[in-house]
Amino acid sequence: MIVIMPFLWWGKTPPDLLSTNFGMSGKVDWEGKGSLVLLTGIGIGLYVLLSYISRFPNMINNLWVITPINAEKQYRIRRLTINCIKVESVWLFVYLTWNTIQVAMSKAIGEEMKLLNQKNTMHVVAFVYKEASFGIEFLPIVFVGMVVTICAGLYYGNKAKQLSG
Repeated sequence: MIVIMPFLWWGKTPPDLLSTNFGMSGKVDWEGKGSLVLLTGIGIGLYVLLSYISRFPNMINNLWVITPINAEKQYRIRRLTINCIKVESVWLFVYLTWNTIQVAMSKAIGEEMKLLNQKNTMHVVAFVYKEASFGIEFLPIVFVGMVVTICAGLYYGNKAKQLSG
């Protein structure tokens, strides 16, 4: 749905080229429409995998000894941590898909503006690209969020171990 909705909303078909990689300077690499399907497929696959893993927290490696006293609390903490990571991952892939579509649509808009204004083409297209792309600050924010989630899971797991042992 996320892949199709923007095109239905704007009444346009996806452009032939979609952004697949953003360099450190913000430069965009372009590929075909299949890259959007791949990005969405990876997001859905990760969601399904994490959903399956969260149903069986006893199969995950243990940092602490699981006893009958702390088992329920440890497994609840693991499920919560995995579900938080699942939500963060889903939103990451939603944002990446949305941004890929935004950049692709901006490229299409840039090409339309190019036809209208041949004299200032470079300025118009550069402005459209800059508005649609995300910068280098995006990845550190995502990684910090995931690290905080994992650290919180470890902290509360250790706390549950200490209370029972």
